[in-house]
Amino acid sequence: MRSAAVQRTVVRFGVTISGVRRGPCLAAWALICAQCILWCTAGIHAQGEELFEKDIEKEKTEVESDFHKCADLLSNNEIGKTRDIVELIEHRLDGIKRDLSREERDSYSARIGHVREVIVQKEDSLVSRNLAILEEDGMDAAIDFMRTVLERNRVAQEKVKEVDKAIVAAAPLQKTPEEKARDKALVLLDQGRQPDDMEDEMVRAVAERIVQHRADSIQAVKDSIRAAEEERARKERLERERIEAEKRKREEERLAELEEARIDSMRRAKKEMERQRKRLERERRKREKERLDSLDEVREEQERLAREERERQEELREQREQAMRDSAIAEARREKERLEELERRRQARLAEEERKRRELATRQEAERRRLAAQRAERERQIRLAEERRLAAQRAEAERRAEAERERLATLQKQREEEARRRQAAQLESERQRRASAEAERERQARLEEERRQEAERQARLEAQRQEQARQAQLEEERRREEARRAAEAREAKLDAARREQARQARLEEERRQEAERQARLEEQQRQEAQRRAEREIRLREQERLERERQRREQEAAERERSRRRAATKVASISAPPAYTSGAAASASGSSGSRTGASAPPPGRHEAKVQQYIVDVYEFLEKNNVEEAYQGFQRTRREIMKHASPEVYNMLEMTVMEAYVEAKKEAELAQATPTGAPTYEKYEPKLSPAESDARREAARIEGMIRRNKIKAAYDTFKRVKSDLRKNLDRDTYKKLEERVENAYKYYKQ
Repeated sequence: MRSAAVQRTVVRFGVTISGVRRGPCLAAWALICAQCILWCTAGIHAQGEELFEKDIEKEKTEVESDFHKCADLLSNNEIGKTRDIVELIEHRLDGIKRDLSREERDSYSARIGHVREVIVQKEDSLVSRNLAILEEDGMDAAIDFMRTVLERNRVAQEKVKEVDKAIVAAAPLQKTPEEKARDKALVLLDQGRQPDDMEDEMVRAVAERIVQHRADSIQAVKDSIRAAEEERARKERLERERIEAEKRKREEERLAELEEARIDSMRRAKKEMERQRKRLERERRKREKERLDSLDEVREEQERLAREERERQEELREQREQAMRDSAIAEARREKERLEELERRRQARLAEEERKRRELATRQEAERRRLAAQRAERERQIRLAEERRLAAQRAEAERRAEAERERLATLQKQREEEARRRQAAQLESERQRRASAEAERERQARLEEERRQEAERQARLEAQRQEQARQAQLEEERRREEARRAAEAREAKLDAARREQARQARLEEERRQEAERQARLEEQQRQEAQRRAEREIRLREQERLERERQRREQEAAERERSRRRAATKVASISAPPAYTSGAAASASGSSGSRTGASAPPPGRHEAKVQQYIVDVYEFLEKNNVEEAYQGFQRTRREIMKHASPEVYNMLEMTVMEAYVEAKKEAELAQATPTGAPTYEKYEPKLSPAESDARREAARIEGMIRRNKIKAAYDTFKRVKSDLRKNLDRDTYKKLEERVENAYKYYKQ
């Protein structure tokens, strides 16, 4: 399954890289890299899975062998050994239960339960047999059966106690010498006497056993108190960890709510800007329509004037063309110089931007190296801490094993000493009871045989315990070695994943920087084209104003000549009447009516308005949008009054668009948080759904960079359909691949 998942991921990576359409070389390189990654990962998984499967099969084989041993031991009524093997089977299954299927676990549990039921049945059968012997053959036979069968086969203590109680209930009330010695020892110990101060050997031996038993009980109580304190400390530590986890969760929820509020405010600001843009667009279209209507009227008026003035303009065409050629040459020379100056400024500005970009790249590279060094140092510290922890665990295990060996040796010595003392006490009691009856001697002989058998049983039990301890120690060492190898494999896998993630992040950062650089170049080209168009408009407007001024001057000169001709004609009449201004005016009026209505001569207002327009365009070229907007608002009425509608509408549209765009960029710069990608240019043609999709994509990328992988994955799943519909295919595929890779590493 893991190999299949890795293969699907690598194939998706190869298809995505090859779909960028930047040439066959890049596609081939991507497929080669993907195949190499697939081979390496498949090899690592194959080795790990092969070792893991071998260990599981070995454990299963040993478990089956233990079940067969249980069957053989049960057939021989060896209940204690069977119970030990059942516990060993449960210990083995605990180590591999997470790698077994539910059916296998249920099957093993059923088999273990069946073995335990058989053990209980055999114990009940032996106890029933012992009670029957007690009723039929008496107390001695029942004690002999209990010692030789029940205790040798390690029947449960509860069932042995039942038999012992039945024997005691059936026995006479006379106390044995051992019981008398025990009562006397208890009385002396209660009086404060020490075992060494007691004269009777049997009483002293019993007192020593009682003292040792009390010491063991006190030590057991101390051990239980210490274990309870450790358990309470562990629970308190877990409670503190849970409280800290809840605090972190609440903090993450609060940050998520703040992020949602910020996104909502940005969405509302975006909608408000969109409404303002649409309103300005409607106003611009309205003004454009009015301008076209006024242009139609002006065109009709100009055609009428042209038809009336065509004959008069024939005479002045040569002079006007010569003057226009001269002025055009001079204007072209000035415009060429100005364009060269603007080109030099643009080159200087581009050089400055390139220098700033290089400085920014240098700072980013230094920051990236610093973060990589910090990450490497943190990983090294983690590895050192893990090595120290493993060394401490190994030392602790060795110390515990040494303590266990010392305890077992001490216990063995104590048992040998107790056996010697018991033997001495038995010999002394035999010397005292030599005068007793033969039956008593036979009973003492049986007791001696039972004690010998008990010693042999204790020796066998001790050997079995040592063997079990040795096997448990070997098992613990093997499990630790497996855990260490698994930890090393996980660490290697995590290192490879981190390196791959870092490489993907670098590639993604390079692609993002390349896209931003392309966007800036496109924006600069667009601005340059807009400036060229504005310059063309200004040139055409200046040429039109110049032609209008020359036309008005020529019309004024023509009117002056007509007035002079009329005055000369009136003066040449005989007995002329006195010359009055009314005649001149009538003559001038007749001349004016003959030539048609014309515009007044140019004055200082037209020159001032032209200077206002030039100042506004210069502010826009210098990117001083606020000053251009304020200057336009101050001179708006005069420009509207003395300039043509085409010039006024074009100037108003240019200034308002630049002002709105600058204002939106400022608002977006203030609303954009640290670490989130920004869109440096305003795109008025995007729909609200596309804008929301881009904003959600930027938010998801910001979460991934802030290592909030789970929140980014949940957000992506929630808005996945909207992103697929409103983002372009390459952007959506890259975002989906990045989110899935990050979430996969997060789960590992």
